[in-house]
Amino acid sequence: MSPLRLGLVGIPLLSALGCGTGATPIRQVLDDPARFDGTHVTIAGEVVDSANVLVLKYYKLQDATGSIAVVTQRAVPRPGARVRASGTVHQAFAIGKEQLTVLVEESAQ
Repeated sequence: MSPLRLGLVGIPLLSALGCGTGATPIRQVLDDPARFDGTHVTIAGEVVDSANVLVLKYYKLQDATGSIAVVTQRAVPRPGARVRASGTVHQAFAIGKEQLTVLVEESAQ
């Protein structure tokens, strides 16, 4: 494969996986929630779902590796938006094989 062709294919692929952008792949967080619990991370991807119900604001962020709920105090981005989110990972619950891991986005400065 020529260097130009490799670059045209490889750069978008690495970008989609969050490599080189300082973003942690979502699958990495979901595969080991105990390791990431309480840890500050940055993730990036496309908003695939969102809700703003009085006291609960969240959106689901998806990258090429998986999706995670992001709890926020900011305005909720629209589905289809590409965003970066930084905050603390929390394992909301784990009962048997069922678990919910969320990213609690840091407040606006």
